[in-house]
Amino acid sequence: MSGSDGSHRTGLQEVPFDGYRAILHKGEMVLTQPEAERYKKGNEGNRTENFNVYIGTVENKDERTTEDFMREMEFYRKRRVSAVGGAV
Repeated sequence: MSGSDGSHRTGLQEVPFDGYRAILHKGEMVLTQPEAERYKKGNEGNRTENFNVYIGTVENKDERTTEDFMREMEFYRKRRVSAVGGAV
């Protein structure tokens, strides 16, 4: 067998046709169609949300720690995600 239909180092959402020949790279994983369906269903609604927090001034009247502040931020993030129907 010679040639390939593609090399997808950054991924391929879906194999376009039966017999598709791809160049695989070390560490990559190939899923069967049923495994791919389970993977897709398990990831519906899951989105990575990145954000930066820049703090110029902090008034810490309650002597809270950084860990207290981060726990509170995570609580509000989970509450927001839950309210819009996403996975926590």
